[in-house]
Amino acid sequence: MKILLISNMYPDSNNIRYGIFVKNVVNDLSKSKFNFSFIVMYKNNYNLFCKLFLYIKFYIKIFKSLYDSSIDLYYFHYPTFTLLPLLVFYPKKVKICINFHGSDLLNPSFFNVFFNRLLSKLYSRVDGVIFPSQFMLNEFIKKNFYNSNLFVSPSGGVNTDIFYPKCSVYNFDRPFRIGFAGNISNSKGIWILINSLPFLSFNFQCFIVGDGKDKPSIMEHVRSSTFSDKIFFIDTLSQEKLADFYRFIDVFVFPTLLPESLGLVGLESLFCGTPVIGSNIGGISGYLVNNENGLTFNSNDYNSLISAINTLYNDKILYNNLSLNSSMSVQNFSHSVTNINLSNYLSKIVYE
Repeated sequence: MKILLISNMYPDSNNIRYGIFVKNVVNDLSKSKFNFSFIVMYKNNYNLFCKLFLYIKFYIKIFKSLYDSSIDLYYFHYPTFTLLPLLVFYPKKVKICINFHGSDLLNPSFFNVFFNRLLSKLYSRVDGVIFPSQFMLNEFIKKNFYNSNLFVSPSGGVNTDIFYPKCSVYNFDRPFRIGFAGNISNSKGIWILINSLPFLSFNFQCFIVGDGKDKPSIMEHVRSSTFSDKIFFIDTLSQEKLADFYRFIDVFVFPTLLPESLGLVGLESLFCGTPVIGSNIGGISGYLVNNENGLTFNSNDYNSLISAINTLYNDKILYNNLSLNSSMSVQNFSHSVTNINLSNYLSKIVYE
């Protein structure tokens, strides 16, 4: 089966996490009976005029591809921006599936809302709509969009060849290692984590992985604080090194202020056997179960986060139970299970 994958976000060697969800899907489906061709855009820092020019070229390629009879399925990712050419021409006898990932559906900006409303009739016309979580599917329905063939698939799932459990749990004879990975920005709750650290009642170290617009101010704040020797900054890591990071830390803190579409970093940590303390909002609730594989706290409430971290450290039995449960609790999100389910779904679209 030949699939044309269309996405305005796709990783390259310079931006390995940019659109990584899309690449994860491709990597897994390529192991099955699917052959991929691509129309994708990579991250750039060009001015508005140059970006507009690149989008025009992108849309022209999409138009041309609609006349290719060898393609069995057109697979649009981030449809709010990639599906626009089909407003002009929607080909007959062509199978089309769209895949939302998060901001393309949830972003409240004027342009995002406008384009989604503009495309609403196409959303109901395509042959299938995929979401990374049940939370996202529910949001689609809440926005009064409709399609008779909705499906949840967690962004390619988690690669268990890379993200596998560590061999031991924390024995409390060294500083407790707290970890964060992702976009270092206020919307991801990084300030909530930083402001909670001085109030912890035990010896700890905090490791922060990633980059983002708030990283310079965060680093400056830490340098001038009394706990600067306890916080360490690490640049963005490859998936293999990120897995090692999850196994190195004792707890992963996911303090996002956003209703995450899925929250892949939290899942990856659980697969590595490291409990998660996460905000009780969005797609995180689809896999993080309080007192089973981690602890939840009230989003944007650093007192609630302080309480959760202290609870986890002070209750050794609870910590060890959460660690042992972490990986087993999320096996339905593994890339092997996800791949089988998504393969069956796409095949059904093409052959029915």
